Amino acid sequence: MEKSLVIIYTQNIRGDLALLPRLYTFIQQLQKEHEDERVLVDLGASCSDDIWHCRVTEGRSALLVLDAMGYQVVNVE
Repeated sequence: MEKSLVIIYTQNIRGDLALLPRLYTFIQQLQKEHEDERVLVDLGASCSDDIWHCRVTEGRSALLVLDAMGYQVVNVE
């Protein structure tokens, strides 16, 4: 039996934590629609030096949230 792989990806969140609750809801809806194997990936620019929490945590603040949201792969460069 053939199975498919669904890749759900984001990019350029740029530390906008206010965006993440809506994004999380949207991602959950996508995951419910696709019963096959799923991978949740962030392609980069999840934080920005212009945002205070990104600056203070050296870019790790958004990574903590993405981890809590269930991302399996995050580009940290």
